[in-house]
Amino acid sequence: MRVNFYRLSNLYTANYFRLQHRPNEAELADLLDRTAHRYRQNFNTVTLQRPHIIQGPGGVEDFETAQALLHFAGGNMRSEPGARSARQAYDHFGALLDLAANNPSYNKGEKLAPYVLGYRLQDFLAEKIGWSIESGGVNRIDVAGFMNDYYNKCRQVQFFLASVLNHYYKFALADDLAPREEDAHIHCFYGARFIPESGNIGFRPKTEPFAEVDYPSAAEALTPLPEMLRQLMRYTARGLRISYEARNRIWQKFSAISAAQINRVRHTRDVNQAFLSIFGKQDVYRQLRFLDHFRILGIIIEEFGRIERLRQDDAHRFTVGTHSLEVVRIIERIARGAPPDKAGELPENWRHLHRVYTEINNPLTLFLAALLHDIGKSTGKDDDISGAQIAQAIARRLGLESEAERVGRLVRLDTALNSIAGRKDVNIGELPEDNLGEIAFELGDPDFLKMLYLLTVADGLGMRTQLRPSESQIVAQVETARPKLPELYKRLDERFRGETAERERLIERLLDMRLLKGLDEEIVRHIHGMPFTYLAGWVADQGKMKNIVRDISALAHLKRRGFIMRTGKASQGAVDGRGLPITVITHDRAHLLKTIVGASSLCGYNIQGAEIFTRRDGIAIDTLYVDPQRSFIPLNKELRALSRVLGEFLTTDAPAQPLQIDGLVKLIEEARLGLFRAPQDRMNQAGFVFTDGKFPFLGGTKLTVRGYADRLFLLFDQVSVISSLAEIVNAKVTTSEQGIDNVFYLRDRLTGGQLSAFIRWEIQEGLRKALSL
Repeated sequence: MRVNFYRLSNLYTANYFRLQHRPNEAELADLLDRTAHRYRQNFNTVTLQRPHIIQGPGGVEDFETAQALLHFAGGNMRSEPGARSARQAYDHFGALLDLAANNPSYNKGEKLAPYVLGYRLQDFLAEKIGWSIESGGVNRIDVAGFMNDYYNKCRQVQFFLASVLNHYYKFALADDLAPREEDAHIHCFYGARFIPESGNIGFRPKTEPFAEVDYPSAAEALTPLPEMLRQLMRYTARGLRISYEARNRIWQKFSAISAAQINRVRHTRDVNQAFLSIFGKQDVYRQLRFLDHFRILGIIIEEFGRIERLRQDDAHRFTVGTHSLEVVRIIERIARGAPPDKAGELPENWRHLHRVYTEINNPLTLFLAALLHDIGKSTGKDDDISGAQIAQAIARRLGLESEAERVGRLVRLDTALNSIAGRKDVNIGELPEDNLGEIAFELGDPDFLKMLYLLTVADGLGMRTQLRPSESQIVAQVETARPKLPELYKRLDERFRGETAERERLIERLLDMRLLKGLDEEIVRHIHGMPFTYLAGWVADQGKMKNIVRDISALAHLKRRGFIMRTGKASQGAVDGRGLPITVITHDRAHLLKTIVGASSLCGYNIQGAEIFTRRDGIAIDTLYVDPQRSFIPLNKELRALSRVLGEFLTTDAPAQPLQIDGLVKLIEEARLGLFRAPQDRMNQAGFVFTDGKFPFLGGTKLTVRGYADRLFLLFDQVSVISSLAEIVNAKVTTSEQGIDNVFYLRDRLTGGQLSAFIRWEIQEGLRKALSL
């Protein structure tokens, strides 16, 4: 037997709300006729397989009789016929529900009624109607209120709507909504308040139905925009489709409102949470596709709206927005272990991708990066750097503060593995261990490698190109890289596994040297998280190992607002030929960069190379190699003279001199404000080249010092280029407490809040006094 309780309870509600007012007796009769007609016409398959179990006349029509009597009673409770009708309605409902719940042959032997209803509707009706009758028939039943209470009771039962979707298989929809022939439907009508809040609702195979949600026009007119957007997100997150008719009305309403109104609700907390909940359910692609089709996705993520219909190069078959959704679809197929789309893809490789996916810590990060991996094209150019910055900002707006940096890095490096494996002259099996170490250092951790590997594979498959490799350089690179990617992933994964074991040995040596004795848990935790290459480079010397402990101890005390710097000896730079090493450890690159990036850009040092490491918990360790002899700004000579004077105070036990440090702060602030500007042509002449050994993805890129600052800002989560400041101050963090205190003092002055703007003569006077010491 197939009985659609849910359809009947909503069918009358939809017609009732379309009247936009409480019906009188004549309208109620007409409404009943139309409801019964639609029920017989559209759901003639809803029959009783064993009709003799119904003890009263009318069979399935008892449903319609009960509905009509109930609503008639609601509108005429003050009359005796109204009270009598209410009692009859209760009797009809109670008898029919008891039969459905208790008959073992019901619905092919499955007792569906207890799951669908969950709550004994006859008890609920007896409570509502009995209360009205006992009070002398004075109180009316509010039909809208009654239906709202009914849904509130039903939606508290787990799997309420999911049970309906699971147990009803084939319904015809004779309406003006023009569904696709291959889909089966249950068309659920809702008023604005009737929202299912529970139930494991997801899209089923095409042989099973899905639920559609319709906004009656009267309820829609009374629904404010913020609530409508929230409802749309809740419907989509639960796997409900919006009916075609309702979608058009909703989009017309969205199109008619101003951008200011949209902005007020675009980034609200509940809308963001509803959007992110989509990624935790099945059929992520279909739900995102629905949002994109009616441009609701572009309302939630404004930047995505700029690429939804943006055309790509000839190597890509789809627009940017469609391609991004296609990449999401492929990753979802990998996650579900679904078979590949192309017969040429080997099943064992697909199973390997599924195993890699199961080892990822947070799939939400991967799905969001897949959706946003081409977001940089919204700026008008294909720029992974700007795309990383935009994706990171979007993740933070959505409330993913802890994963924002990783989303940005995935977007920035989405072509990195292809650029390595796509070279015809590169044999992955013969890559030197040093090169693998540099790539692993850039990626950071094995979990990031897994996500980047899956994103790279899905991005290549999502091109759906019709060009041959000989016709497109991009296609040639992707096709060359595809068979090499599994081997590259395997070697990098083995590298990470080996580093993990080696790290444990280094930590054990630290413990054996008793260098961690007496340190608090926070400092020990930071040491355990230090990059492998940083530990390995210092472990040979116990004195240098003490430097590690000292640096991390200082960093633990600096918390979120400081940095420590160490400059190497000039003779060391001459020996290795890479320049003067300046190591910086900080928790807050963004704040540091905002404060001093201007001074860093204007001092003009040539940066020979860089080693940069970013940890997930926010610790950043940068080593920059600079050549202080190749500066081009005349002011640099005065700054170097000032640094020699200030260096004495920073490295001795004498108290810090506020005058000199204040003068430096003023000078840096004035440089940041643009007082000391170098000619643009001279700035352009001060270029440098990234060394291939340290930046395998950026080899040969020439940038000015300011361009380097901007590039690092985007590449490494607002990296602070503080090389020139470190050289200016020549800060040598010694073992003396006073030396560390002096660095803390300088840190407080530079990062401890808003710095005032000083007029030119004050800057000149402070500089003159400092140089006269």
